[in-house]
Amino acid sequence: MKQILLLFTVLVSSVLHAQTTGYKINIDVKGLPEKCEVFLKDFETTTEINKGVLVGGKGTLQGQMENAPRLLFLTLYTGSETYWCNFMIDAEEVTIQAATKDFPFHVKVQGSAVQDVFSKLNTELADNRTLRDSLFAYAKTIMTNADKKAELKRLVREMAVIDSMEIVTKKEFVESNLQSYPAVLELFLVRSSYEKAEVAALFLQLSETLKQSAYGVKLKNYLGIEKIVAKGDKAFAFSAQDKDGNIHPFPEANGKYVLLDFTKDYCAPCVASVKELKEISTKYKDRLAVVSFSPDEKQGWLKGLQRDQPSWLNLWDGKGTAGPVILNYGVQAYPTFLLIDPSGTVVAKSVGYSAGSLQTMLKSFL
Repeated sequence: MKQILLLFTVLVSSVLHAQTTGYKINIDVKGLPEKCEVFLKDFETTTEINKGVLVGGKGTLQGQMENAPRLLFLTLYTGSETYWCNFMIDAEEVTIQAATKDFPFHVKVQGSAVQDVFSKLNTELADNRTLRDSLFAYAKTIMTNADKKAELKRLVREMAVIDSMEIVTKKEFVESNLQSYPAVLELFLVRSSYEKAEVAALFLQLSETLKQSAYGVKLKNYLGIEKIVAKGDKAFAFSAQDKDGNIHPFPEANGKYVLLDFTKDYCAPCVASVKELKEISTKYKDRLAVVSFSPDEKQGWLKGLQRDQPSWLNLWDGKGTAGPVILNYGVQAYPTFLLIDPSGTVVAKSVGYSAGSLQTMLKSFL
């Protein structure tokens, strides 16, 4: 009888556990065509979690979620238009009711206490983010127009002001909502805007549950870094694998400069930089080695290599954005480039990409 009761308890426990780790996302979007593809990805690793088809703008995605709550990225693809939004949910059932005009910053997600907290921040940032996107879209159209240089500089200044305002808003949100998963995530994302001792003080105030969460672990790893590599410092040494699984030490003593490229598969500026990286790797092959490093999940990394066909060394360590390589080099945006001289010293750093920017970075050294 005891064995039967024990078995019953285990079965009930298993069912309850399965329910608590499952998610269900009900989607109802107005303005879509009769059929539309929908993709759900982990926001940071870009790992595809689920996919399906919306019929008449309606559909459901459900499955299992690890390390919940997680920041998720939802994409709707009609064949000619793409709509996206992100949200943070636990393993739970939520509903997305929106119109296409609401994407990406005004989409409402109902049914999640975690997302309710996150929505406070997103609602406050929505209008400025919409404005910034419009400024950036226009800037891209005049980027190569020599007659528009002054206007382009003005747009860059305006976007920088919006970015600065967003950081202030995020810090206020973190400090007002510290005992929440969204605040822990945002604290990690804006960590460089704090003194490290301030981050440590905020981390110590977190509950043990938040400290052990996926984003709490990222903060803990960051706090364990003694010093972020800066210009004039020796390069952080590490080992990582290439696409064939061979392990390579970095940096290798080969008497050359090294251009270290931090890249992501889904990052448009990263993809745009590939053409110039190919030119550089050929033009300076006797004096420069290009090495790319990706924090993506493995399939995304390999997919990007298949698409871009780089001729230089590409490395991956499987530890993502909270791994020692990304944290020691202080990478928070992609692409990020570091130029390392033959002695192993970082002599230049550049964040972002525009046509010709890498040639400009190298001309003082090669």
